[in-house]
Amino acid sequence: LVLVIDMSLSMDAYDVEPSRLGRVKREVADLLEVVERDRLGLVIFAGGPWVDSPLTRDYRRLQEQVDALDTELFQAQGSALGAALREAASLLRGDSHAGKGILVFSDGEIHDAGDARMAANELAKDGITIYAMGVGTDPTPIQRKSGNFVIHKGQRVMSTPQPELLKELARITGGAYVAS
Repeated sequence: LVLVIDMSLSMDAYDVEPSRLGRVKREVADLLEVVERDRLGLVIFAGGPWVDSPLTRDYRRLQEQVDALDTELFQAQGSALGAALREAASLLRGDSHAGKGILVFSDGEIHDAGDARMAANELAKDGITIYAMGVGTDPTPIQRKSGNFVIHKGQRVMSTPQPELLKELARITGGAYVAS
């Protein structure tokens, strides 16, 4: 299983406690409490993907990496989910073990939904299943750690969770969607 975590600025929204990214960290901690003998990888993304961990059984180290995540790690902002799915799939391809899956944690605000759909179709052909956990509940301004809000053209940027795309990606590959 490869965990794919959205690191775009919208994950700093506070419509869920402690924030969308903070909620993802809690969900991963809960997951790591119940997995046994499974190998997990970690791909993070904003304007592009980054493999933060190859497949491993070192859950403690993986949790440390997730705990250290911060949206400020990416200089190039955006939501390149399609590229992140392909990167996650590259960790799974060539592995002879049965049961290949990707678990996406995101608010669903993806800039290129068409590319994400194309990636899901590619994964479905390879027998890789996408599971998605939507994070976020309401349209919310994005407040940075400095206390300032993200501003575009003189207006506060509002982040609106969009679970429909995540549901569609899961459906394409025979996976499932849940809301955090």
